[in-house]
Amino acid sequence: MPLVQTNNLNKTYRTGGRIEVHALRDVTLKIEAGSFISIMGPSGSGKSTLLNLLGCLDRPTSGELYIEGVETSTLSSAELTRIRREKIGFVFQSFNLIPTLTALENVMLPLRYEKRPDPRVIATESLEQVGLSDRLGFRSNELSGGEQQRVAIARALVLKPSIILADEPTGELDSVNSEAIIALLKRLNTDECQTCRTFVLVTHDPGIAAQTEKTLIMRDGVLDEVATLG
Repeated sequence: MPLVQTNNLNKTYRTGGRIEVHALRDVTLKIEAGSFISIMGPSGSGKSTLLNLLGCLDRPTSGELYIEGVETSTLSSAELTRIRREKIGFVFQSFNLIPTLTALENVMLPLRYEKRPDPRVIATESLEQVGLSDRLGFRSNELSGGEQQRVAIARALVLKPSIILADEPTGELDSVNSEAIIALLKRLNTDECQTCRTFVLVTHDPGIAAQTEKTLIMRDGVLDEVATLG
């Protein structure tokens, strides 16, 4: 069974009254556990829309989305929230850290919402996995951009989700930090000790996409092709 599967997924938005924008058109794909996949395409091609649907942040207009065999498009808002919380980790271009909190406190937040025991221990282990054991007490505005993104990755990993979805995770980083972040994601993907080893990332950089095992090419809301760029 694929970790994620979509069948004829469509997303249509209405703008300006009766004007319809077809953001996704009949997208069918399978994502196996342990995959390391990138999504590329021009602006407005549907990349972020697809990522939002895969992450259950939005609902499709039609079609089916399965997460670990569970068909999600008809679930209630509460059920979708549970899937997002338990199955999916998110990494964003702008990091989305709380600047008044330390690296450790930012990573502990999801654990506290879930009322997990020993959140400090678990968050520390997650930060150690991304090479930040010496930055636990630093606030986000005291960290470099690359370090902030590592904190965001640690936070995404801390609940041990089934899949990590990353939207332009290197978009605000220089080339050196971008390479370091992709190297980290590749290491996590191949680490047999990791519970989550499946990564899907949106990128505009063909050099980044070339380092993933497979690239989905989006054009005008259509999954145009699957390419191996490496």
